[in-house]
Amino acid sequence: MPKTATILLISLCTIIFAYFNYENLPLNFSLALGALFTPYIFRKISDKNSHRYLIVALLFGGLLFFRRSASLYYAFWCFCVLYILESQWGRLNQLPLFLLAVVSAFMNHIAYVWSFPIRLWLSSIVAKSLTFIGMNAQADGNIILLNGNDFNVEPGCVGLNMLVTGLVMGLFILAHFERQYQRTFNFMQVSAAMFFVLFLSVFSNYIRLLTLVVFYILPENPLHELVGILCLLVYVLLPFYGVLRWGLKKSLPSV
Repeated sequence: MPKTATILLISLCTIIFAYFNYENLPLNFSLALGALFTPYIFRKISDKNSHRYLIVALLFGGLLFFRRSASLYYAFWCFCVLYILESQWGRLNQLPLFLLAVVSAFMNHIAYVWSFPIRLWLSSIVAKSLTFIGMNAQADGNIILLNGNDFNVEPGCVGLNMLVTGLVMGLFILAHFERQYQRTFNFMQVSAAMFFVLFLSVFSNYIRLLTLVVFYILPENPLHELVGILCLLVYVLLPFYGVLRWGLKKSLPSV
């Protein structure tokens, strides 16, 4: 199939998907960032055509006959696109599969649901940390009391958008190393890398929340977002890049 026809077929799938799910599309910064990085993250690693995603695409397509949901539509679209690309252009690396999962509405929903226990845990840890250094702080649920001021730890305060953005940026860094050193990370390696990003994101959110509470930076303050961006850069992206590069140096003497 010519490249033009392949692109048209993918475009047709996308238009049909958008028509049935325009109200459920997760239009946010992370999705836009993922779309921007797609040409860099998607990389052909073999000229040999592959049909490994066909069965999965047919499975989700069959499920749509019994249950209509935005998540099923999205999964069906993802595997259709991956199948079209691999069956016509060649086998892709593992990163596209993770990118499509990370920017999905389902991922945002999971992050939001898990934000509540994380908010409670972070509120408690931050209050204990402040008490440890001699400050009069206590946590009441997801509210931190400090010097007569109360700070409500809302979903935005645990950096949910930053969490997904960090995962997208982590995939971009992996793609950078794949291209730079002409190697391909397998499924388990990418999974481990994503869990490491999640771990760093939790620590970053701890530092972020600690900073916001100590200096009483409320959501309407422009510094609120700036602190989040700095924490993402300093405590997530830079350590992830450094550890990954160090690991590659250990496994590849020529790096």
